[in-house]
Amino acid sequence: MEYLRQYFTNIGLDVNIRDFESSLQTHPFKDSLLGLSQTLEKFEINHTTAQLPKEKIDLLPTKFVAPVGVEHSHKLRYVEKRGPVFRVFFDATYRDLTLKEFGDLWNGIVIVIQKAKKNKFTLETGIKFSAVVLFFVYAWFSIDGGIGIMVFFALGLLNMSFSWIIRKVKSGDNVKLNQFVCSYSDSTQSCNDVLLSNASVFGISLITLLSTFTFATTLHVVITGHLSQIQVIFFALAILFVGYSIYLQKYVLKSYCTYCLISAAIVILQFGLIVVLPMQLLNLLDVVLFILLLSLNLVVWISFDQANKRSEALLRDKVRLSGVKNNPDVIRVLFANSRKVIFDQNSDTLIFGNLRAQHTITLQISLNCKFCKDTFELFYDFFQANKGQYKFRLLIYVHDKSKREEVV
Repeated sequence: MEYLRQYFTNIGLDVNIRDFESSLQTHPFKDSLLGLSQTLEKFEINHTTAQLPKEKIDLLPTKFVAPVGVEHSHKLRYVEKRGPVFRVFFDATYRDLTLKEFGDLWNGIVIVIQKAKKNKFTLETGIKFSAVVLFFVYAWFSIDGGIGIMVFFALGLLNMSFSWIIRKVKSGDNVKLNQFVCSYSDSTQSCNDVLLSNASVFGISLITLLSTFTFATTLHVVITGHLSQIQVIFFALAILFVGYSIYLQKYVLKSYCTYCLISAAIVILQFGLIVVLPMQLLNLLDVVLFILLLSLNLVVWISFDQANKRSEALLRDKVRLSGVKNNPDVIRVLFANSRKVIFDQNSDTLIFGNLRAQHTITLQISLNCKFCKDTFELFYDFFQANKGQYKFRLLIYVHDKSKREEVV
């Protein structure tokens, strides 16, 4: 489903990509335009699906999703029209095609998302903005030492925001943020290579270390109201980690994340400030408080990471379960001893109601499809009201193409 992430990111669509992909995975035609269109409808995303004759290919929008391939091997791809060139994205790579080359691979169908204009200022936005303002006002009155320390604090606050945004993008929850974090390039793939990498120190991811350090140092200044020599020591260590992260991006991953580099630059700038600004000598209270803040933040962020991993594991299990639920052999076993329905051992059909009725009402469904569930509820209500008058037949959708055609 990489084409979705690429499309949503490049048009700046504000949607939880993991929830969207999870819903699409449960659709019986998940790899089709029908499945994509119905999932977009479920998320109330305005879109248009159309079929154009190839002689009107110049009418295509600049960004869209379309089936691209040869003969019967068409797959959904994200496409950008760049003047006379069509850039087709194939997961981690892309290929620039001429108008004729694209026309030969395109089947004439396209799906385009129209972004709805939303009121950007909401109650949630107002609460967040008010909290930041109050925090800044409190810091202004609690921090001593003049404008230098306030600049140090403001940089720390900015880096806290950056680390939070990077975490959100890394988790894959928000593709709109991904567009900003990876805005330096015409393709977000290399940026995502950095965000999704497993780079770590002592088994702790670099983003967790960044979040822990940034939050701890900023909160320490707010609580104590001054800079301390203990911060110099930890900032010196932080410079080593910054250098290591830049080395990984340049020589190992060979990709860059814009916000990661900006965050690293802020740490270096803060280190420069803390060296020249006045500070208190090393004392036990500052040391204990700083280590306590580091420890608490580390526990919080590691717990956050573990919860995120559990969520991803549940999502993978849900997708695997979808395949099991569609297996007709499993269905036959479940209904083998049932006396309320007739189940043909050689088909994927359930028959119930008045078996001698002249008319039969048939419904074809998939057992792991949200849309089929909605339809089945209507079907079941009708069955309850008319089970003495009609024979009802339920066809279970299967993935085997030959059986599927036979059922249809």
